[in-house]
Amino acid sequence: MRVNKCDYGYGAFHKKQMLVKSIFYLVLSAICFTIGFTAKVKLATYLFKVLGALDLLPFANAFVGFVMSLKLYKVRCDEETYNKIKSVCKVDKPVIRYDMYITTYDKNFPIKSLTCFDGSLVAYTEDKKFDHNKFNEHIKLMLANNMLKVGNIKVFDNLDKYLGRISDMAETGKENTENDFKVMELMENLSV
Repeated sequence: MRVNKCDYGYGAFHKKQMLVKSIFYLVLSAICFTIGFTAKVKLATYLFKVLGALDLLPFANAFVGFVMSLKLYKVRCDEETYNKIKSVCKVDKPVIRYDMYITTYDKNFPIKSLTCFDGSLVAYTEDKKFDHNKFNEHIKLMLANNMLKVGNIKVFDNLDKYLGRISDMAETGKENTENDFKVMELMENLSV
């Protein structure tokens, strides 16, 4: 079963997907090398050796994705937290994203849950070493680069406070705006 990026369960799905891709490309490369070294026709030996070497490029790309998915899998949203978040939301209000691992050159930001509602970006993480200032700087820069605006960025490391904020958002009569969806799409694109 396919799980879309940043839906609940994506961390586990992505790990399996990248592992299968890595194994597939490694086996394909091994088959090409084997044919290249055992073929009797000289042209075929060169061709399959080159194909075997070139097949290592998608393997390396998939393997890097697999290593990153292991980090995402470690910090994914567990079922208990997911059920608590879903219990305070109204029918798809606010829209919530899960299992995000945002990387920068300096820092990594594991986020279990995130939403953008009424111009506020609100997220939840269990990482006690989460650098809130660097995250705010990075997100503001990315938003500015994409000509998007958010009034407030808040990352909670206390689940009860996050649930309270989500509950407050769900109680308002407002709906997610187009800007909210664009901000969440940007956050999905920044995530592994």
